Amino acid sequence: MSPASLTSEITAFEVPSRCPAVANINFARESDFNFRVMPDNETRREALSYYNTTDVTGTKDGFFDYYDQPSKNVRRLGISAAYLRRPQPRDQAALSFCGEGWNCSYSINFMGPGYKCEDLTDAPPDNAPFKLNQIAPEGNFTYLADVDQDDYRSPQVDTLDGVPVEGPPYPASLGVFESEPTLWIGYALQTNESYPPDSPYAKKWKLVHIPKMFRCIMHHTNYTFNMTYRPSQVANLTQRDFLTPVIDTHLTPNTDNTSDWIASPSTNYIRPLSDPKLYKLTAAYHSMGALLRSFLRGSVSKPTDVFVVTKSDISETRLMDTRTSHPSPNLMADVQGLFEDMLLSLLSEPALVVAQPQDVACLKTRTLNVFRYYKRGLWYGYAIVIGITFVFILIGAWSIHQNGVASDVLFSRIMVTTRNPTLDHLSVGACLGGDPFPRELTRTKLRFGVLREEGPREGPLGVVGHCCFGTVGETGEIVKGGVYAGLRRRGVLGVEGKKDLLG
Repeated sequence: MSPASLTSEITAFEVPSRCPAVANINFARESDFNFRVMPDNETRREALSYYNTTDVTGTKDGFFDYYDQPSKNVRRLGISAAYLRRPQPRDQAALSFCGEGWNCSYSINFMGPGYKCEDLTDAPPDNAPFKLNQIAPEGNFTYLADVDQDDYRSPQVDTLDGVPVEGPPYPASLGVFESEPTLWIGYALQTNESYPPDSPYAKKWKLVHIPKMFRCIMHHTNYTFNMTYRPSQVANLTQRDFLTPVIDTHLTPNTDNTSDWIASPSTNYIRPLSDPKLYKLTAAYHSMGALLRSFLRGSVSKPTDVFVVTKSDISETRLMDTRTSHPSPNLMADVQGLFEDMLLSLLSEPALVVAQPQDVACLKTRTLNVFRYYKRGLWYGYAIVIGITFVFILIGAWSIHQNGVASDVLFSRIMVTTRNPTLDHLSVGACLGGDPFPRELTRTKLRFGVLREEGPREGPLGVVGHCCFGTVGETGEIVKGGVYAGLRRRGVLGVEGKKDLLG
């Protein structure tokens, strides 16, 4: 058997390269976007937000645009990320970014909104909108979220085709971002441990529930993701740095109206007229946050051990375990992960304002069926064969040394070895070996031995015996130490050898 040193294998090849025009995000482009201007020779791009305006033409002194709602396109992408339970991938992304027949991986970096979360279970603050004892096992809620404190009011004023119905002067608060709503979330962590029979919660809750609370505040965030296409898209977060709050204000209850909040300081408000660029960037961030909050607000409760009451769209996302109707055990990290899935879904739409293709260093890979040579397999196989052959050579050499003669299978060697007058006499009439072959010849027993001769032969070495094929009666045993024709060294005849030579 030949050694398996050359085989056919599926092999991955890696080639450092550059990938042109890969998808990336630049939220700063929202700051300069003007929906009134259509760039020449360019596909119309869509912002993340829809705006109302005090002047459609944008020519009047003191006009300004102000935020209305997330755009339909970004709403679609955010909902897709929530329902797909992963970022919305771009069609033919591997082909576009990596090239035909290749997979690839590369890193992208961008600035965007992000929620910085902190666990408040051990020390819930006084300004929390709910109490920890409302969460199971003391309360009925397995999930409870308040995510709309001092949210941007919509609509701000009555409008007609996006323009305020009442003309100037406009309210000073029109379109102003006073704060970005904080995410206040409480949930019950269900364990695999059962309550003891004497526990007051044993009748309602079969398994132990641990109440949890956390809050998340939107920050300007620096993201780095590693994007891999094999060929489906896989995005891994490699770095996330929270910088500063998007709107750095704090809320206090309004003593005049307990349903309202007062954000302070007012100097940190984001106003559409005083800083339009920062305002549009904040509006883009707010749109993304609004999409996340639309799934988080509400509650999930369990009034009895039989049924669950869901008043939140969180049940439509990967944040809720559909098998148990309980939130995921690591809910705080998963909320951040869902928001990042929504951000990455923006990569799938090249017509967005924030879409910014760029050339990046990448590692291209492809899988091919190739021949592979293994030296070890070759030497293992041949070393065994060479070893066995060497043993046979040693045995042969020792046999030659012991016998004192070496030969081969040439015709001349066979001829001189088989010469015997008796065989000539027996083969009369059958020398060609053709049929019919004499039966007497087939029944004759022959052996190879020393021919018993009446007159021993004389040679340079003295009396020598002749070895050949013959009948049993006319041949004797070959004796070690005997002198036979064809040997190159002298031997000493024993008594048996002399007897054989003499017959």
